[in-house]
Amino acid sequence: MDKPTLRTHVRSLRAALRPLVRAQEEELVNAAVVSDEVWAAADVVAVYKAVGDELSVVSATNHALRTGKRVCFPRVAPGDQLVLHEVTDWAQLEPGQFGVPEPPESAPVVSPATVDVCLVPGVAFSERGDRLGQGKGYYDRLLPTLGGTSWGAAFSCQVVDAVPTEPHDRPVDVVVWPGNLELT
Repeated sequence: MDKPTLRTHVRSLRAALRPLVRAQEEELVNAAVVSDEVWAAADVVAVYKAVGDELSVVSATNHALRTGKRVCFPRVAPGDQLVLHEVTDWAQLEPGQFGVPEPPESAPVVSPATVDVCLVPGVAFSERGDRLGQGKGYYDRLLPTLGGTSWGAAFSCQVVDAVPTEPHDRPVDVVVWPGNLELT
C-alpha cells in the first residue's frame, strides 16, 4: 500500500475500535512504558497529547510528573520544526497548529539531546519501527536529534507488516503495542 492508502486504512481501523478494547490497549501500553527499566531510570521524557483517536499516553505522562521526571511536549516552531518545552502541569497546554495541544512558547526549552525516552505518536508502525505519521515529517526531523531512545505508542490495529518508507523517514527504536510489551 502507498502512504495515503495506508493512512486511510489504519485511521478507519483505529476509529472503529470499541471503547473497551481502546481502554484495555491504552492501559497495557502505558503500564508497559512505566514498568520499563529505561523509563524508570529516565530523567527527561518527551511525550505527546493524543488528538482524536490516537493512543493516549496520559497515564505514563502522569506517572512521569508524579515521579519527578522532566516532562516535555513538542511545539511546532517556524521552519516546521518540533521544539521541546518542559511542562509541569497539563493546564499549561494550549491549542496549537492543527489543534494539537502544545506548551506555550514561554515554557522552558529542552534540548532533544537531553531526552532519555521519547514517546512518539503515529498512524501506523511496522514491528521493526518504521513509522507512518500524519505526513508533515515533524517527527522525522526530531528523532535524529534525540539523545535517548524513541518508542512508538500504538494500538494493535496500527501495527502492520510493512510501512512504505522514503530516505527522509526515520524509524522509532521500539514500538510499544499490546503485541510487544517488552521494551528492553
